[in-house]
Amino acid sequence: MLALCVALVAIVVFARTSAFEFLVWDDDQHVSANARLDPPTLESLASFWRAPFLALYVPASYTLFWLQAWVTNGPDPRVYHAVSVLLHGANAALVVLLLARLGARPLGAALGGLFFALHPLQVESVAWISEQRGLLAALFGLGALCAYASARPGLRRDLAAGLLLILALLAKPSAVVVPALALVLEVTVLRRGTRFAAPRLAFGMVAAVACLLVTKGLQQDESVHEIVPLLGRPLVAADAIEFYVRKLFAPVELAPDYGRRPSLVLAHGVDGTLVATCAGLAALLAVPALRRQALVPLALFVTALAPVLGLVPFGHQDLSTVADRYAYLALLGPAYLLARAWPAGSARAAAIAASAGLLALCALSFAQSAYWRSTDSIFEHTLAVNRRSWIAHTNRGLVLQNRGDLVGAQSEYEAAIGAKPDHARALNNLGILLVQRGRGTEGEALVRRAIEADPRYARPHMNLAAILGNLGRFDEAEQSARRAVELAPEDPTMHTTLGNVHLRQGRAGEALLDFESARRLRPRDVEAWLGLGLAQEALGDSAAARASLTSALDRARERAPGRVRHIEAQLARLAGR
Repeated sequence: MLALCVALVAIVVFARTSAFEFLVWDDDQHVSANARLDPPTLESLASFWRAPFLALYVPASYTLFWLQAWVTNGPDPRVYHAVSVLLHGANAALVVLLLARLGARPLGAALGGLFFALHPLQVESVAWISEQRGLLAALFGLGALCAYASARPGLRRDLAAGLLLILALLAKPSAVVVPALALVLEVTVLRRGTRFAAPRLAFGMVAAVACLLVTKGLQQDESVHEIVPLLGRPLVAADAIEFYVRKLFAPVELAPDYGRRPSLVLAHGVDGTLVATCAGLAALLAVPALRRQALVPLALFVTALAPVLGLVPFGHQDLSTVADRYAYLALLGPAYLLARAWPAGSARAAAIAASAGLLALCALSFAQSAYWRSTDSIFEHTLAVNRRSWIAHTNRGLVLQNRGDLVGAQSEYEAAIGAKPDHARALNNLGILLVQRGRGTEGEALVRRAIEADPRYARPHMNLAAILGNLGRFDEAEQSARRAVELAPEDPTMHTTLGNVHLRQGRAGEALLDFESARRLRPRDVEAWLGLGLAQEALGDSAAARASLTSALDRARERAPGRVRHIEAQLARLAGR
C-alpha cells in the first residue's frame, strides 16, 4: 500500500507534463518525425528488432514507442508524456519494495521512495520523451533487483530477474550497471554467501557483457571527439561526482546542457569546491560510525554513475560529461540512506523534518518541470544556466525560424557557431536560412562547411542537393542527394529530394521509384504523394497522377495546411490539360 501511495504522489507531482509538447531535440528523431511510427505497422515494429535505428539498438524502448503510436494511430505527445509519468511512478514504487527487502522499515522505505521520486534531478528523465528509454530500462532493472533481493529466492524469481535484466539492457545499454548494483547489495547488505550469490551474479554479468557485445556489433560506433588522456580521466570523474553531489544537496539551476566538457574541466584544474567535496567524503569514510551508514549508499550512487563519469570516453562528453538523466538510478543510493536512517517507533521531529524536505523537493520539481513545456522554454532556461550552450542556441534558432523570425533565428545560429565553430547542425540551419533570405552563395558555403564538420550528417547533403538543383547544377545535385539517401535511407525526405532532382533532370521513371520509396517509408507523407503524382503525370498516366495528387491534398489538409493551395493548383492544372 505504501508503494502505491508513493507512486501516486509521483504521478500527481509530474502530471502537468502530460500537456507538454514534443521537443525538436531528439523527440523528433525518435518519435514525432519517425517514419516507422507514422503510421505504426507490424513491419516497422519488426524492423526495430532486426537492426539498429538511429545507430542505436534498443528494441525494447522502440517497441514501447511503437505501442504508444499504435494506440493513437500516430505519435501524440500527451500519450508519451503520460506514459513517462506512469513509468516514473512505477519505478518509485519498485524502489519502495526494494528498500523494504533490503531491511528498511515501512515508513523508511516510503521516505526513500519519495526522495527518489521527487528529487529535481529526476525531472529531465520524466519530462523529456526521448528519455523514456531510461525510464523503461530503470523499470526492468529495478524489477530485476527486487527479484534478486527476495527473501525467498527460487527458480521462478531467478528466471524473472534474468529476463528483466535482459529487457533492461534492450531498453538502454546503461542498464549494464544493474548486475554491479546487485553485487554491491550482496556484498554489503544481503550477505547470503558465495554459494548462493556467485551463480546468480555470474549470470547477470555474462548477460550484461553479451548484450553489450551484441548491441556494440549491431550499432555504429559513437563518435567521440573529446578524447581525454588516461591521467586526466580521474580528474574528469572526480569533477562529475562533485557535480552530482552538489546537485543532490542543492538541486537548482538544472538544465539539459551544462557545458562541462573534459577539455574545460582539465583546463580549469582542481578548484576549492572539488577539494572540499573530496575532503568531506574522505572525512565521512574515516569515521567508523559514519562509514557504516554512508558506505552502502555511496557505493550504490557511484556504481550507478560509473559508466558516465568519463573514465571511459562516451559521445555525450562532446557536450558535457554530466547530465541530470545520468543520475536517475543513482538516486537509489541516497534513497537507501534515508530509508535505513528512519528511526524506530514514533519520531515526531523526524516526521516533521522529512515532510518539510519532501515538500521542498515537490516544489522544486514542480517548478523545474515547467521549463520542459516546449523547445523554446527549455532552451531559453538552458541559456540562463549556460550562456555558451550551442545546442540551446541552435534549437532556439529552429523555433524562431519556424515562426518566421529569420533575423532572430540567424542571431541564434551565429551564437551557436561562435560557441562551437564546427557545429554541423547550426552551420546547416544557418546556411538554409541565408538561402531563404536571398544570400545563396553564403548559404551554400555554410552547408558545405556543415558537411566538412560532420560528413555523416545527412541533412546538409540533402540541402546542398536542393541548392544545386535550384542553380541548375543537376549532376552535382544528384550526387549530393544520393549521398543523403545512403546516409539516411530511413528518412523519406531524402528520397523525395532525390526524386525532385530526377524530375528536374527529366528522368521521371527514376523519380517515380524515389517517391514510391518515400511513400512506403511514410504513407502519410504529403511531399511523397505530391512528387508521385508529378512523376506519374510526366510519364503520361493522368489518372494515376490525379489519384496521387488527391491523396496529397487530403493529407495536406490534415497535416500541412500551407501546402494545400499549391496542390490544388497542381490538380487544377492537370484537369485543364
